[in-house]
Amino acid sequence: MRKISFFSLVVLYILIALTSCTRGNADADVQAVVENIPVQYDAAPTAEISESNFAVEVAYLNGTWIPERVYKIMLDMIEEERRRLVYRREFTWGEGKSIVHTTFEIDIADERPFVVEPGLGRFPVTNITQTGINTIVVNVFRPMEDEPEIGFAIEFTFRFIDKDTVWIETRGVSGWDETGELLHRLSGPARDD
Repeated sequence: MRKISFFSLVVLYILIALTSCTRGNADADVQAVVENIPVQYDAAPTAEISESNFAVEVAYLNGTWIPERVYKIMLDMIEEERRRLVYRREFTWGEGKSIVHTTFEIDIADERPFVVEPGLGRFPVTNITQTGINTIVVNVFRPMEDEPEIGFAIEFTFRFIDKDTVWIETRGVSGWDETGELLHRLSGPARDD
């Protein structure tokens, strides 16, 4: 019997999730909810649309996302290892795949749109602003229980490379690379299979 390290199992589960992503069949419901989220457009698109700079839709945010380093590890894992790493859960947009303490989750189609940052937990979305042809800024705020006017605010800037790859920059989160981080879609309605 071969010994499998915990780290290898984590990577394997991530890979399985990437290869066996399912798409929810609630696209119409998701679109209806997304249309009701207040979205601001701060800047008119100035770049030409091409394969490397496509026009992003706010609904592309919906999904579960993993960091580049985890994505690369999963590519080297065998299918069985990947399968054990990933668990499934329901979102408004459909069934999603997650990895404990690793997956960045977004559900803007929820009645109360939210972002789950893997180290900090769940945050309600307070504002979504499309600032460019492939850039969306999401503001979140989690109030303190005893003083709801005080809390923890974060601004996430998503720069889409394609539907399944995004460069994310943050303000208000210590521990994130100041220059940003590359994330790959693990699951979600925009996933290209």
